[in-house]
Amino acid sequence: LKGPHQVRAGALRGDMLARPYDLDQLAEDLRRKDYVLFSAAAQTALEMPGVRVTQTLGAALEKNLPVDHKVLILGILAKRGDPAALPAISAAAKQGDRTVRVAAIKAIPPLASGEAVNTLVRLMKDPDTQVAQAAQAVGADQVVMGRSSTMGAEGQIERLAMAWRAVSQKLAKPVRVRVLWEGEMHMEAELT
Repeated sequence: LKGPHQVRAGALRGDMLARPYDLDQLAEDLRRKDYVLFSAAAQTALEMPGVRVTQTLGAALEKNLPVDHKVLILGILAKRGDPAALPAISAAAKQGDRTVRVAAIKAIPPLASGEAVNTLVRLMKDPDTQVAQAAQAVGADQVVMGRSSTMGAEGQIERLAMAWRAVSQKLAKPVRVRVLWEGEMHMEAELT
């Protein structure tokens, strides 16, 4: 593509939106060395529907891309909010360049799940202090659990509070904990 960068980016965007299911072309566009065209492709992918688009973005993280490219892809994956991105984001958070790892940690909250929580807890103890601090800084405003068959709701909340304080220094905002069980019954507490 030739011409001013805004014309090239617009042409690429138009081509992608005209063929939203051409994932081979998306994968190729995500490997572009020209940041303007790469960025246009990544940002346009935000508008494209489907799990396969998410998977194509996630697969691009495994390629030998510059750090700034990977950081943008992680931001796009977070904005998409598709749980299918979690394996790729978790993998990026566990190893590699520190900047990419921290960006991956920041991309996890919109995809919150049990797997995401496990990844963050492991990363809180990472030998790289900046990575550990990023994992500790990820905020949650609510924890919801099912009631245990071997422990009462009060005991579950107490154990969660002790574990929470063991990994957190000080909570910036209160976190609501809810334990649910059959029917509409539940118990709530607030960690501060």
